Amino acid sequence: MTDLNWITTEKALYAPYETIHVKWFRGIPQLGDFITVSTYSDILGDYENVRTVNLCNEESCLAQARDGERKVVSDFTRLGIYYISMYNVDGIELTYIDIEII
Repeated sequence: MTDLNWITTEKALYAPYETIHVKWFRGIPQLGDFITVSTYSDILGDYENVRTVNLCNEESCLAQARDGERKVVSDFTRLGIYYISMYNVDGIELTYIDIEII
């Protein structure tokens, strides 16, 4: 089986506070997989993680963690580019997509 992974959103542009609908596929899901929403911080000079969503932390949910959809409630008020990334339990980024808060 090939480990194909992707992540997407309903659209590319969102308003501040608008809920972000995230869909994903994880070819071989693992316990501890998670999604983050991050943006670049000029103050930190690095990317700032503003939200983390765990996909599955128990054996009973592994089948549902293969593909799914989550609503990420946004309280993001800073305008700009945000990155929605999928990581495995070891913190390795598997795939990402960018959106813009306008």
